[in-house]
Amino acid sequence: MMTIFSARERHSTWRKLWIWLAEAEQELGLPISDEAISQMREHAVVTDEGFKVAKEYEAKFRVWL
Repeated sequence: MMTIFSARERHSTWRKLWIWLAEAEQELGLPISDEAISQMREHAVVTDEGFKVAKEYEAKFRVWL
């Protein structure tokens, strides 16, 4: 259960959904290149390095209301 509901699995699932959306939009004629979809597939699973980069990015651009 911990694996299924982990942050990595949750974020990877969202990335897969974005890939499927891009593929569907491409089939409908939107200008989404095969290269763009290929790059999305290469990064579908979130790595430890990806989490680290995201954390640094969020800290840098965090806006407090």
